[in-house]
Amino acid sequence: DHFKTINDRFGHPIGDRVLQVLADTIRTNVRSTDLVGRLGGEEFAVLIADAYNDNAFIVANRVRRAFAEAATVIDGHANWLAALGAETLVLAAVPPRDSAAAHGIVLSNTGWAHLLHAIGSVEHVCSKHRLRLAVQPRYGSMIQGPADIERLLVGTEAGLCLDVGHLLLAGADPLEVLELASGRIQHVHLCDIDSRLATRVREYNFDFAEAVSEDLFKPLGTGDANVESVIEGLKRTKYRGWYTIDQPTRLASASDQPIAAIKRSLEYLVPLLS
Repeated sequence: DHFKTINDRFGHPIGDRVLQVLADTIRTNVRSTDLVGRLGGEEFAVLIADAYNDNAFIVANRVRRAFAEAATVIDGHANWLAALGAETLVLAAVPPRDSAAAHGIVLSNTGWAHLLHAIGSVEHVCSKHRLRLAVQPRYGSMIQGPADIERLLVGTEAGLCLDVGHLLLAGADPLEVLELASGRIQHVHLCDIDSRLATRVREYNFDFAEAVSEDLFKPLGTGDANVESVIEGLKRTKYRGWYTIDQPTRLASASDQPIAAIKRSLEYLVPLLS
C-alpha cells in the first residue's frame, strides 16, 4: 500500500528496486508449480494450484513476512553502522542453510539475476545511509572466484572487500582479483594461510573447522599468501581504505590467548603500510 510515497521520497530507481525485491521474494516463497505475475504498477498476483482460501492466506502471509524481513534487516544494520561513524558495509553472499555444502556453488542465470538484484537493493540502502558497499567474496559463499567477481562487477556498482585468505582458500589469486577489481576495492581483510591445508579443504573435502584447528590461517608473513605483494599492489592502485587483520582460530580452551599471534601480525604489517 501507498507505494507512491516510496517513489516520491527516494526516487523511481529505488522504487523499481523495491519492486524487484518484492518479485524475487514472491518467487522464492511459492512453489515451482505456482504462477507469479505482475498486474501493473505495484500489483502482483499469484496463481496457486490446488489451494483453498486458508492455503492462499498462509502463502500470502509467508511472502509478507519474508518481504518485511528483507526490507528491514539490512536497513537496520546500515543505520547503526552509520550512527557509529562507519564508512563501509561489508556484505557476504552466504547461501541458504539448506543448500549444498561449501565449495563449488554454481548459480543459474536466474539465480544470478536474483542475487544481483538483491545486491543492488543493498547498494541503495547504503546510499541512503551514506555508506559504501563492499561485497566480500569468500569460500563457501555464492561469490568466490574471479568469474563470480567479474559477474558481480559488471552487474552492479558495488565495491569489493579483498579477503586475501578466503580468495586463496577458494582457489583464486588475490593479485589477479586486485587487477580485475582495480578502483573498486573498498575494504581489505588480511590473513595468511597454509596452502597445503587450503588445498585439502578445497579439493578433498577436508573439514573447514578441523583445518582451522590445525592452523589453516596463520599470522601475517608466516604462511603462503604473499601478503607483502598484495599490499604493494594495493598501494599501486592508490587504495586508502581500511586494512583488517582477519585471523580465524580455534582455541583449545578458554584460557588460550590469541593476542600473541595478532601482535606478530601487527609487527609484520605496520612497516609495510608506512
